[in-house]
Amino acid sequence: MAIYPENIEEKIDFKVIRTRLQGACHSSLGKDEVDKMTFLTEEKTIRHLLAEADEMQKVQEDGSLNMPAGEIHDMHEALGRIRVEGLFMDEDELWMLRKTIDYAVQMEQFLSRLNQQRFPILSAKHLEEGNKSLKDIVREIDSVLDQYGKMRDNASSDLYRIRRELLSAQGSVQKAIM
Repeated sequence: MAIYPENIEEKIDFKVIRTRLQGACHSSLGKDEVDKMTFLTEEKTIRHLLAEADEMQKVQEDGSLNMPAGEIHDMHEALGRIRVEGLFMDEDELWMLRKTIDYAVQMEQFLSRLNQQRFPILSAKHLEEGNKSLKDIVREIDSVLDQYGKMRDNASSDLYRIRRELLSAQGSVQKAIM
């Protein structure tokens, strides 16, 4: 039997809390997670989440820990689109994916280095195996994009040939104009 009425979120105006939390989110993914939040009543779950939030607050306040900063982009649309054969991500989407994955790798490495006695919950959140495959994805993206997120000439043999032909044609046009 529940202690709280079914409409507890409405009675306590939980949407105000949701709105304030969404205002603190840095990405649409965070806002989506806030939308999924529900009023919790299980004491064990609440205590665990509060302890996790407390640890994260301590990590953020401790400047000596050098928590990585990065970018998180919502890649749902682009990843969904490339499931269709023949469709691809454009250069900007691939660059956003690379930055998001790179940040995930950095955070995973950071969490794995946290002192387990001081941060028992957060230090247990890293997954070493996933880290290796994420690094491989970053390396693959880096093989086709440069450090500015632009397609490398050597990303494919066809692209290399086309860009060389364009340069040659541009040179011919410049000579003809002069």
